[in-house]
Amino acid sequence: MTLKIFNQVSIKRKLFLILSLSFGFLLAALILLVGEQAEDVANSEINLALTQTEAVLEESWLNRFERISNIAKTIAEDQRVTPLVIEQDKDSLLDLSNELKESSELDILLFVNADGYVLSRTDKKSLIGSRIKGSHHLIDTALTGKEARGFMVSRGKIFQIVSLPVYDLDVNAGDIIRGA
Repeated sequence: MTLKIFNQVSIKRKLFLILSLSFGFLLAALILLVGEQAEDVANSEINLALTQTEAVLEESWLNRFERISNIAKTIAEDQRVTPLVIEQDKDSLLDLSNELKESSELDILLFVNADGYVLSRTDKKSLIGSRIKGSHHLIDTALTGKEARGFMVSRGKIFQIVSLPVYDLDVNAGDIIRGA
C-alpha cells in the first residue's frame, strides 16, 4: 500500500523528499561533529588552564615553603630559644613564641621537647604539655633531627607546615638539640 502511494507521487516530490532527508541527515551529522569538536576544544582549553593554574599554585606553595623555612631556621637558631627548650621553661617559651610569631607573621609557632611533648603552642595553649609525637610525620621528622615540609588541616583550614629541630650554635654543627 505504501509502495503504491509512493509510485503515485511525482518525481519532483520524490527528489525533493530525498534531497530534504539527505540535507537533514547531513545537517545533523555536521551539528554532531561540530559539537564534538567544540567539546574537545573546550576540554583542551580547560586542561591547559588547569595546568597553568597548577603551575602557578605550585610555584606559590614552593615560594611560601621557602619563606617559612627561612623564618623557621632563624627562629630555631635564635640563641634565646635553645636554653628555654632545654630547660623546658614553658611560660618564658610561650612569651617568646608569641613575640616571634608576631614578628615573623607566622600563623602558628610550636615547640616540642625531645620526647614529643608540647612546650609552647601559640594557637592552642590548652595543648601545652600534651604529647604529639607520632601524631604527624612532620613532627616526628623534626624529632629525628631533619627538616620536613607539608600540609596540615586544623579547624577546617589548610596550613603549610615547616618543622625542624632547634639548633645549639655553641655546639658542633652536627649536634642537634631536638625540638620542633
